[in-house]
Amino acid sequence: MLKRMVKVVTVMATSVIAIPYALAILANLLYGWPRCENKYARALHPKKVFLLNCALLDQLFKVKYLKLVLRSRYFHSTAPRSRLIKDISYGTHDSTLDMYWPRGKGTDDRCPVVVFVYGGTWASGDKAMYALLCTHVADALQVIVCCPNYATYPKGYVDDMVQDIVDCVTWVHKNASLYGGDEEEITLIGHSAGAHLCVMAVLELVMKRLIHTPLPPLAVPSGVTSISESIRFDEQHFDGSSAGPSSGDVSNGENGATGAPPGGGEGRLDPAANSGSFIFVEGQMQKNTDSFCVVEEGIGGRTSGSSDGSDEAPDGATGSKPAGQGEGDIADESGSDGDAELAEPLVVAKGERLLSQSQRELKDLLNSVKTVVGLAGVYHIGDHYEFESARGVEDISSMSRAMYGPENFDRFSPVYVVQNLPKNTSMPPIHLIHGADDHVVPVSSTIKLHRTLSELGCKDTRMTILPECGHIDICFDLMDESRRHHHSVMQEVMQAVQSNS
Repeated sequence: MLKRMVKVVTVMATSVIAIPYALAILANLLYGWPRCENKYARALHPKKVFLLNCALLDQLFKVKYLKLVLRSRYFHSTAPRSRLIKDISYGTHDSTLDMYWPRGKGTDDRCPVVVFVYGGTWASGDKAMYALLCTHVADALQVIVCCPNYATYPKGYVDDMVQDIVDCVTWVHKNASLYGGDEEEITLIGHSAGAHLCVMAVLELVMKRLIHTPLPPLAVPSGVTSISESIRFDEQHFDGSSAGPSSGDVSNGENGATGAPPGGGEGRLDPAANSGSFIFVEGQMQKNTDSFCVVEEGIGGRTSGSSDGSDEAPDGATGSKPAGQGEGDIADESGSDGDAELAEPLVVAKGERLLSQSQRELKDLLNSVKTVVGLAGVYHIGDHYEFESARGVEDISSMSRAMYGPENFDRFSPVYVVQNLPKNTSMPPIHLIHGADDHVVPVSSTIKLHRTLSELGCKDTRMTILPECGHIDICFDLMDESRRHHHSVMQEVMQAVQSNS
C-alpha cells in the first residue's frame, strides 16, 4: 500500500514539473527562444515557466469567443454583395480590404466611412474574423465600414503596418465616392494593436506635415543660445540611421535633437501619478450605458450621444489598386499652399518609405480623418514590454520583434511621439475607450496617452473607462447585440463618430 502511494505521489510530482516545462518548451519552439545570452536558462527559469503557464491557461478561456468567430467567418463567406465586397487591393504590400454597407442605404446615398483595424499582437488576425463587428457598426452608425488586412509580423514590421494603414486611408479618400462613401468623413477605429496602428498612422501624417511646413519662430528658453539647442524635430531622429533614444536617453545636437519629455528625464509618465487635471465622474452614465467618463477640466472634449439585406452595391465598384498614393487639411499651418513633393516620413524608421504626397494632398488627407477611436490600445511600447515581462510572455510575444527590438520602442510609442510634438499641434479628435478589467493591456496605457494629449493642448481628446469590461469583450461584444457590453461600447463609438462628423 505504501509503495503504491509513493508511486502515485512520484507520478503526480513528475507531472506537475514535466507538463509545465513541456508547455514552456513548446511555446518557445513555436514563437522563438529569447534573443539573449543563456537563452535556454532564461526561458526555462522556474518563475518564468510558472508565469508562462498561467498566461497559457488564461488563453483557454478564449474558447468562449469561438462561436462568435465561427459565426463571423460564416457571414463573411455568405454575405450578399449588396452588403459586402471582399478582397479589394490597396497599398504597396499587396494587401486587401473588405467594404460593408449598412442595411437600407440606397446606392446614391453618401455615407461616412469607418476604417476598422483589428488587433492581434502585431502578428495575427484576419479581416474575416470581424465581419459581424463591421456589419453591426455599419448598421448602427449608418456608415460604410472598411476592414483591411495588413502586413503582420513576420511578413512586415511595425513601420510596414503603419504604412498599410496610411495606404488604406489614402485609398478610401481617393475611392470612397465610387462606393457611395463620403471621402471627407473618415473615422479610424482600432482595437489593441490596431488602436496603436491607428494612432501611429495619424501621427505619421501629422509629423510629416510638421517637418515640411514652416512653423512660427520658437521661443528660445532662457540660457539657450540658439534654436538648435531647444526642442525641434529633424528627420534624422527617425530615419533609421541610428538607434532611437532609450527611455532614459534624450539626445541633443544639431541633427535629430529632441527635448526631454514632460515629467522627467526618463521619458515616461508614472501611470499611478495623478496630474489633478481629470476626475472620474460616475454620475454621467447615459441610458443603456454602464460606462463612466473621464472629464478633463478645461478640455473641450465632445460628447453626444442585423447582418443581411438587399441593398445593391454601387455600380462600377472595383477592386483595383489606386494609381497613386496619398491625399490630404486639418489646420493650414503653413504659409504656402504649393505642391512641392515631400521627403521621407518621420515616424516610419525602416523599410520602404511612404509614397510621396504633395502638401495639399497631405492636408486634404488629414482633414478627412474626423475621429480616431482607440479600443484598449497599446500606446507606450516600453511600458507594455514591462507588463508582458511581469506576465512571463515577453519572449514569446511578437511585439518586441515587430518593433525592431527594445532600442526602437520609443520611436513607435504614441505617448513618446506626442510628448515631442510642438505645443498645440493640430490633430484629429481622439476618443480612447478601455475596459477596467483588462488584464492583457492595462488601463494605464489609455490613461497615459490621454494625459499626454491633454498636456499637448489637444482639446478634442476624450477617455472612457468601461466597468467590468475585459480586453476581448470591448471588441467582440460589438459582434452580437445580446452581449453584455455591446450597447455601452457601441454608444461610445457612435458618440465619438457622430459628434465629430
